Amino acid sequence: DTFTCVKCLFMGKYIRGGFLMEQSLNIRYIYHSSFSLEFEDKIIIFDYFQGTLPKNVNDKKVIFVVTHSHADHYNESIFDYENASDITYIVSEDVYEEIFDYDTKDNVVFLGEDNIEDLKKHFGKKVIKLEVGESTSVYGADFTALGSTDMGISVYFEANHLKFFFAGDLNNWVWEEDTEEEKEKMQQDFSKEIDKIGHVDIGFFPVDPRLKERYDLGVNEFVDKCNPKVLFPMHFTKDPTIVDTFIDTHDYEGCKVVNMKKEHDTFQVIIK
Repeated sequence: DTFTCVKCLFMGKYIRGGFLMEQSLNIRYIYHSSFSLEFEDKIIIFDYFQGTLPKNVNDKKVIFVVTHSHADHYNESIFDYENASDITYIVSEDVYEEIFDYDTKDNVVFLGEDNIEDLKKHFGKKVIKLEVGESTSVYGADFTALGSTDMGISVYFEANHLKFFFAGDLNNWVWEEDTEEEKEKMQQDFSKEIDKIGHVDIGFFPVDPRLKERYDLGVNEFVDKCNPKVLFPMHFTKDPTIVDTFIDTHDYEGCKVVNMKKEHDTFQVIIK
C-alpha cells in the first residue's frame, strides 16, 4: 500500500537542479507494537520485543526507541543488533535504570558476577535516557517524550519534515471491572496527555481487544484531536482480527487507517 504526503517544502537538501526531489518512507510491521520506519538515510525501530529486525543492507544509521520496560515492548536483544555501524538507543527512564542497574558509590561501580556481562554488553553503546518533557535530536530526527497512562513514555517526533506520534502504552485503559471513579480518573489523565500532542501526520496507537467494546475510546479521541493523515493500529498481540473490525467500523475523515497485521507487511509513504 502507498500513501503520498505532499509537503510544500523547498528545502536545500530536497532541491537538485531546480526540481523538488521525492523521498520515500517504508513503514514495516514487526509484531504487536513494534514497527520499523525506514527512511532513505536512517531506520527508526520502536518497541521491539520479538520478530525479525530489518537487515539494513545499506548500513543506514539506526535508532532504537523503547517507551517502557514491559516485556511486550522491550527485549534487551536489541543491544546485540549488529546490522549497522552507527546505532543510538533512546529509552525511557525505567528501561535506562534496568540497563544500568549497578551498585555505585562515589562514581565507583561495584561489579558482581550477575552484572559484569551486562556491563560489557552495554559498554560503548550510545544510550539516551528520555524522561517526560525532555527532547533529543539524533541523525536529523527530533524526539520529545510525552506522558503515558501506563508505564514509561509516549513519543512525539519529527523526521524528514513529517510529524509522528508513537503512543507506547498511552491509552484510555478503561476496564470492565473499574469503578466509576477509576474510569473518570483514567479519562482525565488520558485527555490531559492527548491535549499535549497537537497535529501529527502519522500516528501509531493501541487498539487492544482486551478492552472489549471500549477498545476504541482512546484512538477515537487521538484521531479527533490530532488529525493524523495516516493511522497505524497496534497492541493487538495474538488477535489481529481486531484490525479488520476496527477498519470496517471506523471511517475517519481525512485519515487513512492502515491494515498491517502480518510480519513484514509494509506501507510506503511518498514525501513530495
